[in-house]
Amino acid sequence: ADRAGGDPGTMAAVAGSADAIAPHVAGTRVVVANHNSPKQSVISGGTAEIATVLERLAAAKLAAKRIPVACAFHSAIVGDAADALADALAAFDARAPRVPVFANTSAAPYPDAPAAIRALLAGQVAEPVRFADEIRAMYDAGARVFVETGPGQVLSRLVAGLPDSDDFRT
Repeated sequence: ADRAGGDPGTMAAVAGSADAIAPHVAGTRVVVANHNSPKQSVISGGTAEIATVLERLAAAKLAAKRIPVACAFHSAIVGDAADALADALAAFDARAPRVPVFANTSAAPYPDAPAAIRALLAGQVAEPVRFADEIRAMYDAGARVFVETGPGQVLSRLVAGLPDSDDFRT
């Protein structure tokens, strides 16, 4: 069973930083699940609590929109999934990356130890994403070109919106 009593929860994108959103999620179990940029974050939590927070955000004139997702990723609601993923990854033959690979929840390179790699992978499903910090850490480590694959340009726009983004090529 999930940790929300049967409610899979939901998520919403918010035009604002995690700091700007914090007062509006106070007193709820809603979390800032994605710290994407100073101008965009994502909240995650139970369906009813997200609705309450969306009302608070609207009253504060912070634009927000629900995201069509299966559940409240990057929150405690999916904690059971993290446990199940950890069990599944126990048989995974993890090895130290040959080149630095950055984790989106720690904004740091993956560790070398197989058990630590598996733990970090499993925890990511229920932990907040620190996208802006991750891109900055990658830049500080020498990355200068960021490539987005897939049908959209959401991540490229987020990178372009980061401070000092003129130094990045997307």
